[in-house]
Amino acid sequence: MLLLLETINGYSIYKKIKKNNNQSIFNLNSIYEFESSKISENSFVKIQSGKMPKNLKKFLINNSNKDEILIVGDPYIKMYISNNLQLKFKKIVTNKSSIYNLKKKLNETKLDKNYFFSPKLSHIISHNIYSIKLKINSKKLDNMIIYSIKLYEEIEKEIFHYYNIQKEWYSWHFPELSKIVTDPEMYSLLIKRIEKKENLHKIDISDIVDDNIKKNIYQNLKISIGTKIHDDDLNAILILTDHIISMIRIKKMLNEYIKHRMYYSAPNLCSIIGEKIGSKLISAAGSLLNLSKLPASTIQIIGAEKSLYKALKTKGKTPKFGLIYNSRVIQKCSPKLKGKISRILSAKTSICVRVDALGESNLGGCIGIKYREILENRLKQFDSFFNLSINIKK
Repeated sequence: MLLLLETINGYSIYKKIKKNNNQSIFNLNSIYEFESSKISENSFVKIQSGKMPKNLKKFLINNSNKDEILIVGDPYIKMYISNNLQLKFKKIVTNKSSIYNLKKKLNETKLDKNYFFSPKLSHIISHNIYSIKLKINSKKLDNMIIYSIKLYEEIEKEIFHYYNIQKEWYSWHFPELSKIVTDPEMYSLLIKRIEKKENLHKIDISDIVDDNIKKNIYQNLKISIGTKIHDDDLNAILILTDHIISMIRIKKMLNEYIKHRMYYSAPNLCSIIGEKIGSKLISAAGSLLNLSKLPASTIQIIGAEKSLYKALKTKGKTPKFGLIYNSRVIQKCSPKLKGKISRILSAKTSICVRVDALGESNLGGCIGIKYREILENRLKQFDSFFNLSINIKK
């Protein structure tokens, strides 16, 4: 009875011999050693996908015996041998318990254990195999970008929601402050610093706001129509203020993380359109690879799906832009040129995405920088031509 064992270092065939006391021993019959870890990886990936590696097929043919039963642990190998190498062995059987007993015996032998079950090599190869199986590329983990931009958007919504509650709540005490200071972070820091408006003369706020805003706050303090605030109400507002400040800090950290991650994974996309819009495009497409497969016309209207379906249903005008509308290039140009610039921008963006996703090297974002300069020059040409045509009409 022969047993086939596949390990990280190669294949081996053991012969099972039974003794008089019903104990079985395993003798090494033949062995095939992999030349490199890459061959080992490829062989195991093929076995797991239900294919027979060429080196295993050759090994079995060379060590075939028509008088012996071959025991294998993998059903795919059994199926292949039964269909193609049936005549080479008497019978092919799948018996996992026999293979388990063989491995157990080998673990007890130090020489075989170190040779066949090297923990370090086993860990490296198994990690690589499952990275291939899960289609993971350690250099382009765009899932991290997708998770972080979704979290960033959720935190932005929550900050805005809590800021409105805070503003309404504190406005009973000092309503003029919310009209002077409109930034949530600055407003929260001021509330935390001054607490009650009566303390404002005793406290220095020059490190939070500039001199003009500070002067304006002091002037409005004299004519404030706000009521007195109870200590319990103030404590509740301060708890909410601390929560808003902590969320703003998380938002800043996420912003930095997205920036670094985007410049690492898709530098050309960042250079032409910016890291925020780039990450939102990746999130909408599902991955950088999926985004690279989309045509420029689809990239142009990503984020405007609802208005597109509405236009198709009502036979109205289709949208000219989606997420790319917020890019600096489109925001700079006049309303009449936004449609043209968005078409050019989406075309250049699709090229940059393909370089980042499919290119061997992303060239450090130089293609994105080059296309951004071309876009800015084109925008200047369009503006000069547009102004000239207006002057001629006049």
